[in-house]
Amino acid sequence: MKKYINLYVISVLFIAAGAAHFSDSDFYLKIIPRYIPFQQFIVDLTGLLEILGGLLILFKKTRKTGVNLLVCLLVLFFIVHIDMLFTYTVSKNIILSKSLLFGRILIQILLIIWVKSLIKLFPDK
Repeated sequence: MKKYINLYVISVLFIAAGAAHFSDSDFYLKIIPRYIPFQQFIVDLTGLLEILGGLLILFKKTRKTGVNLLVCLLVLFFIVHIDMLFTYTVSKNIILSKSLLFGRILIQILLIIWVKSLIKLFPDK
């Protein structure tokens, strides 16, 4: 039962996070490093991929693909977190502490481990 709770929590987390890319795209636009082009496209695409990954992990046949997609996205998001660590700002009005930004990177690593754990919880038979 516990493994299904993990599965559903991860799924809901990523579906909700992906939906937020569309409901609050301004927030995500502010945190994308300025040197990355096509920022609105990137926000929309990553939101769509998070939703897709959250759905794919729910089904046995697509779970491994969904896990791999989500892990790739989480690794990709390190670009944003590391950029924020060096720039210290999300926008001109919000300044984040270095410890909080390091904490986000640690959380990102834990998320990767958690998502990857689904492969062990639901092995191919």
